[in-house]
Amino acid sequence: MTFAKSSGNREIDAFLQSTDGVLQWFPYEQFENPNEIGKGGFANIFHAGWKNEMYESEIVLKEFLDSEEISQKFLNEKELAQRVYQKC
Repeated sequence: MTFAKSSGNREIDAFLQSTDGVLQWFPYEQFENPNEIGKGGFANIFHAGWKNEMYESEIVLKEFLDSEEISQKFLNEKELAQRVYQKC
């Protein structure tokens, strides 16, 4: 399985690089049976299966709404998510 190096959006790619690998871009096609489990102001949340050559896993996906229009609100949400992840 090959991982995408770019989302196709410069702002999203720069944001992902700023997380030092904590958050990564993966094409939607790599996930199986996504099931919506929540909705928010900026994103929908899904539970899905993900398989690659090394392992099979269940994961949570965050689908950002209007991701073509990256805003400061989006970046603020990213900062909060990164702080929560670092505490886990």
